Amino acid sequence: MGREVHAAGTGPAVVTIDDVRAVALALPRTTEALVGGRVKFRVGRIVYLSFLGADPDATFVHARSHGATERMLAESGIPYAAVRNGMYADEIATWFDAEGRITGPGGGGAVSLTYRPELAEAIAELLVEPAHDGRTVVEITCPEALTLEQLAATASRVTGDRYRYAPLDRDDWLAYRRSLGRPQWSIEAGISYYDSVTRGEAGVVGDDYRSLTGKEPLTIAEIVELKRDEMPLALASATRAPR
Repeated sequence: MGREVHAAGTGPAVVTIDDVRAVALALPRTTEALVGGRVKFRVGRIVYLSFLGADPDATFVHARSHGATERMLAESGIPYAAVRNGMYADEIATWFDAEGRITGPGGGGAVSLTYRPELAEAIAELLVEPAHDGRTVVEITCPEALTLEQLAATASRVTGDRYRYAPLDRDDWLAYRRSLGRPQWSIEAGISYYDSVTRGEAGVVGDDYRSLTGKEPLTIAEIVELKRDEMPLALASATRAPR
């Protein structure tokens, strides 16, 4: 299966999945090598998928590593856009355990989320519309940030089921995640994210989806409605239903 594309001054060519794979395999495996070898690889501009609050001193480990990469891009001299997203809103069901609880110790801090289809639309606009070439930081989020208590309340209101914020203390949460068989790297990343929530670093709300696409982003409540059947209490109810 292929797609017809045109290069400037040439006729049509068909690009196949194997062609794309061959190019990808030839690229360096590290960000440092890709940025450093941008001339060799004829890179004119980089659109880099980052994370909200990216900073070398961020609390969340992934925001910290993305911050270091953004700094490298800024120092490289190559044109770039860092597209920052939050946790994925389309995975809203995974915020809750089988009992409908958010157990992460995030205190009263707020979180902003990003809907993947909207993220993809925004990236496509950046890639094809030269008018956006001057943007270096783009933040794609839902239009609101919610505390974890508000997130649970929104899920309850939309679904009619009882979701709640029942945070464990830090050590208990770590032990709980280990009991579920989560890998250590995932646990360390998770607790650093909840630490960032507590410190007020996870609630950044961006307006760039609207400015890039001219469309309104979905609210968190609208996304919960879209994912209603995937929510854990809905799945539990379906399992108990008579057949």
